[in-house]
Amino acid sequence: MAYATSSDLTNAYSASLLGRLCVRADDPVPLDPAVQDARVAAALDGGSGVMDGYFQAGYNVPVQTSVPSGLTSLRDCCCVLAVATLVGQKGYVRGSEDESLMVRAETWRAWLRDVSKGIVQIPGASASDANSTGSAPRTAFLVSSKCRYIRNVDRRFR
Repeated sequence: MAYATSSDLTNAYSASLLGRLCVRADDPVPLDPAVQDARVAAALDGGSGVMDGYFQAGYNVPVQTSVPSGLTSLRDCCCVLAVATLVGQKGYVRGSEDESLMVRAETWRAWLRDVSKGIVQIPGASASDANSTGSAPRTAFLVSSKCRYIRNVDRRFR
């Protein structure tokens, strides 16, 4: 489940910018709208997946909230991460509009890191049961390639 839709992305960014970001060097011109739609959908799904990776430290994913500010944060973050994905796929050009888009993405990644550490909370979202009680530690698995076994290591991430 993506935290934003393609119409959210089009509302946040111009259709012409999205059109430019979806075109790759080896694509025919003009780009087939179905190909553009598929790339936008994949970028939104990817952005949502990245967000869930951070959220799972303290929330049940996908995060559910009905508070407008929480919905706005989730939607905006997903849109920015999707655009950053499209910039990366197109090819980053230093000194262009790509720079400001990537700076915006880094700002949202910092927010995601803060959410995962519990510094920032998503408005209206409730913490997962295991993480809200503090009694169930999260488990990390370390894989050793030399010994070829998996060792269970309990750690509390804060």
